[in-house]
Amino acid sequence: MTDPDQKRDLERLEARIEAAKVAQSPKPRADEHYSMANQAWRMVIELVAGLGIGFGIGFGLDSLFGTIP
Repeated sequence: MTDPDQKRDLERLEARIEAAKVAQSPKPRADEHYSMANQAWRMVIELVAGLGIGFGIGFGLDSLFGTIP
């Protein structure tokens, strides 16, 4: 069996290990709450930009080739 000194040493070691785990754990990001909103806005902006660019290229080619409906 282990004597009380070994039990105390083991408890102190476990406490130090736990403290090291807490210190090494990643901190939550400050902007994590808004990450889904940022992703949604990015999708909307890319969709609108794609439509605008596609319209511009299509209108430009129609004007160039004289195929305006």
